[in-house]
Amino acid sequence: MDNPQQIKILVVEDDLSSRIIMEAILSKLGYQVCATDSGIHAIDLLKKTPFDVVLMDLVMPEIGGYETTLRIRREHTNGFHPNIPILALTADSTSDTLRQCQEIGMNGCLTKPVNPATLPLFIRQCLDGAQWVTPIKSDDQPLDDPYSSHPESMDLPTLDWNMTLRNVGGDASRARTILSIGLEDLPPLLHRLAHAFQAGDYRQAKLLAHTIKGESGNLGAQRLRHLAIQMESLLDKAEPNPIQEQIVLLQNEFQHLLQAIHSKSQNPLSLEKSNEPTPPSAGCR
Repeated sequence: MDNPQQIKILVVEDDLSSRIIMEAILSKLGYQVCATDSGIHAIDLLKKTPFDVVLMDLVMPEIGGYETTLRIRREHTNGFHPNIPILALTADSTSDTLRQCQEIGMNGCLTKPVNPATLPLFIRQCLDGAQWVTPIKSDDQPLDDPYSSHPESMDLPTLDWNMTLRNVGGDASRARTILSIGLEDLPPLLHRLAHAFQAGDYRQAKLLAHTIKGESGNLGAQRLRHLAIQMESLLDKAEPNPIQEQIVLLQNEFQHLLQAIHSKSQNPLSLEKSNEPTPPSAGCR
């Protein structure tokens, strides 16, 4: 199947902004897209619909991407395709994550925010029968991320609108939607992070820092994303004083992000829409 319009992809992603981003990218590339926020619902959909590829988030409520993949691989219902190619979606493509994805039977790992330029290559390799698609870049950055050298956070832009647009395939309307979702989601995440640290629950705090990192990447909030990456490292070291200081930096940077988004919204010329509208998703049944 060389024609993307003949390829049907199931996106399994509980985060709303990440789900919108994946639908926008895949639709713009010409694929048929169906998205769900639940691993359980994904398995049900796979029993009813002949999908070609699954893009699977790893961290989800109820059952995560690892467990969902294992259940798919063990399913032998008539008409079910247990060997369907499955690509992981994660903001944490470390060597340990890659190894675990491969061990449970996934076919590759995509770093969020996903790079639209390389996504068709991953999908094509899976459809051509690759058991494991070698990551083009297996660290915390997409292939063409201009900030992949990990500079100091203050050298990064608070809001990189070009990256926000790239994340949604150039659709300015969807980009604004992503920003609105982020402004709603980030304050409670930052509050819960501070609370988890104060309670001494470093494991939960690291999960929240990981979520903040992914959400920031979706928005193009590069400085906040870098601070969240630093926070994950500090939580591994479990040093209270630097962690407390980093929480303050995260909270302050979110206020800067609010100002940057407000400034952007006051300048309509800076929110130019792409000349090529993104086709709507096919939807799920």
